[in-house]
Amino acid sequence: MHSAILPWSPSPLLISIFLTKTMIEEQTPAPVPGLRERGPFLNMCGLFEGGIALLALGLGWLLSVDPLESLSFDEELLLWGVLGTVPLAVIFLPLLLRPFGPMRKIKQMILESLGPGLSSCHWYDLILLSALVGFSEELMFRGFLQPWLERFDAISRLTALILSNVIFGLLHCITLFYAVLVIGIGIYLGWLLDVSHSRSLLIPIITHGFYDYLAFLVVVRAYRQSQSRE
Repeated sequence: MHSAILPWSPSPLLISIFLTKTMIEEQTPAPVPGLRERGPFLNMCGLFEGGIALLALGLGWLLSVDPLESLSFDEELLLWGVLGTVPLAVIFLPLLLRPFGPMRKIKQMILESLGPGLSSCHWYDLILLSALVGFSEELMFRGFLQPWLERFDAISRLTALILSNVIFGLLHCITLFYAVLVIGIGIYLGWLLDVSHSRSLLIPIITHGFYDYLAFLVVVRAYRQSQSRE
């Protein structure tokens, strides 16, 4: 699926945005707006993001890393996750609302790839989709990859944070500029992993998912406005 973390850009959709764009463009005929696309779009996203989660669990089993080890629930961690969304929303959502320079191309690609599918979804579809994206991608990159890299004696915790998010950014490499933005967002999400008194995967999951939900709403609004002008 093609995530947002669009900047993530709008979203850390994170891997999701680029792959969604690719899959949708490969379909013929062209996407049909409305409920007729809702089912296939959600199925595609669910299969892809669910596949990421299963891959994280499978790799964790093979390499003796439990991606769920730091996943725990309490009100303080939930609050940290919600608060963690604020910097992302303040910095990156305006780039989608009022794009400039290379962000104009990124916005157009996002609207073309995600706009038809997202605009056909109900509000509760967007909540479930953003929650799935946040969970699956954080499970892979902050639950599995970052802790796995930290196990190597030659790799410091800071280096593991950077390396895991360089990979995160490269998998979102729609453009070089977008990849750099996503690397920065990934490093921030990795930092959130340890922002509380103990390591918690719940914090970046909540931040990632909540941010994606806000980004999805912005994309839907922008896409519908563009359609009304045509």
